[in-house]
Order: sequence, then C-alpha cells, then structure tokens
Amino acid sequence: MFRWPGTVGREVIRPASPVGDPRWGSRRGRPRTASDDEVASRPKRSWDEVQDLVVAAARPLFETQGYAGTSTRDIARQAGVTQAAVFRHFGSKEKLFEAVILQPLCDYVDSFVERWSDDAQWKVPPEQRTHDYVADLWDLVRRNRTLLTQL
Repeated sequence: MFRWPGTVGREVIRPASPVGDPRWGSRRGRPRTASDDEVASRPKRSWDEVQDLVVAAARPLFETQGYAGTSTRDIARQAGVTQAAVFRHFGSKEKLFEAVILQPLCDYVDSFVERWSDDAQWKVPPEQRTHDYVADLWDLVRRNRTLLTQL
C-alpha cells in the first residue's frame, strides 16, 4: 500500500518547527503551495477564458493520449491553470471530455442556423441546403475523427 513519506496510518508527521523547512509555507501548519509572488503575478482571467484554455489544452491531449491516458493534472499544466480550476469549471474529466467533443458540434450547428436563418439564403433550394449541411457535417467529423474514436 502506498503511503506518502512522513505519514503513519492517516496521521501526518510534521516537523517540530516548520521554519526553514521548504515543504512548509509561511503559514504554520499548512503545506507550501504557490508563493505570494507567484500568485500576485498570475493574470486574472475570466470564467470563459479559463474554460477555453482548458478545452484547448485538453483537445490535443485527448487526441494523442486517449481518454484513459490523459490526466487532469496534465490538462491543467498544459492550460496554465490549477487542477482545481479544471474541476471547478467542468466537475469531472468525463464532463470535460464531453465538452471537448461537443464544442465543435455545437459551434457547427450554431453557425449553420445563423447562416441559413438569413432571409436572403432562403433563395437556395432545399436540396442545396441539405447537401451543404451534410457536406459540412462530414468535414467536421473528418477533422475530429481522432477524438470521436475515443468515445
């Protein structure tokens, strides 16, 4: 059974004085995380920006390593965010995977509806609209075939 170094059972053995120990931050009794300077230098990002960064980072990882071979830690590192941010935005790796796969499809449907809702476009015969829809959908599937095979 794996145990973290310095643990006995469930109890963590802490040094008598964390002062000077690099594993401990400035707050007594709390593990060291990012320094205050590192936190202050991080850019403030909007909710949507973080989501877009995570999805953009997850897509190539899922394509190359597959669902099982990709960790949320790898995705967070690639996106430049914390692993907690990944879970805060998506809840689970499974939901992130769904977002990565569904985003191109939703974008396609939105653009199709927008393009064909214009009154001027109704001059195009229904057969041509159907052909365009199927051709564009096929192109979308071809571009995302590696991800779709991960389903």
